[in-house]
Amino acid sequence: MVTMTGELTQTLTHWVASSGFWAPGLYIGVYMLTTLALLPTTPLNVVAGVMFGPGWGLLWTVVGALLAALVGFALARGVGHAWVKRRLAKHWPGWQQQLNRRGGMVLFWVRLLPIFPYGLVNYGAGLVGISWRVYLVTLVPGTVVGVAPVVWLGSGLAGGGSIWLGAGLGVAALLWWGGRAWSRR
Repeated sequence: MVTMTGELTQTLTHWVASSGFWAPGLYIGVYMLTTLALLPTTPLNVVAGVMFGPGWGLLWTVVGALLAALVGFALARGVGHAWVKRRLAKHWPGWQQQLNRRGGMVLFWVRLLPIFPYGLVNYGAGLVGISWRVYLVTLVPGTVVGVAPVVWLGSGLAGGGSIWLGAGLGVAALLWWGGRAWSRR
C-alpha cells in the first residue's frame, strides 16, 4: 500500500509540475464533467489533496464543485422542474411547504454524505424546486465542509501521515456523529 501510494504521489506530482499553470484548470474541468455525469467525485477529492496539498487542493476542489453545482442545478431547474411539478400536482402543495420549511437543512446535510453523488444532489434540488436563495445559502458551507475532510485525507496520505490525515479523519468523525445526532431529532 505504501509503495502504491508513493508511486501515485510521484506520478501526480510530476503531472502537476509538467502541467504548470494549467493543472488547476484541468483538474476543475475534470471535476465539473465528473460531477455533471453523476460519477463519484470522492476519488478526485483525495487526488486533489495528493496533487495540490491541503489548501490549494481544497480550493480547486471547491471551485470545481461549486461551478458544477451551479450548472447542474440551473439545468435541472430550467428543464425538469416544471415537468416534476406537473407530475406531482396533487401532492405539490405539501411538498412545497416541506421544502420551504426544511429544504435548506436537508440539502446541507445531504451534501455531507459521500454516498450520494454530488451531481445527483444538485440535479435533485433543481428538480424538486429548492429556491435559488436556499440553494445558494447552503451551497458553499455544505460543499466546503463536505469535501475538506477527504481532501485533507489525501494530503495526509501523500505526506506519509501528517497532521492533515488526523484533521481529515477528525472532521469526518464529527460529521458522522453530527449526522447521526441530527437524524434522531
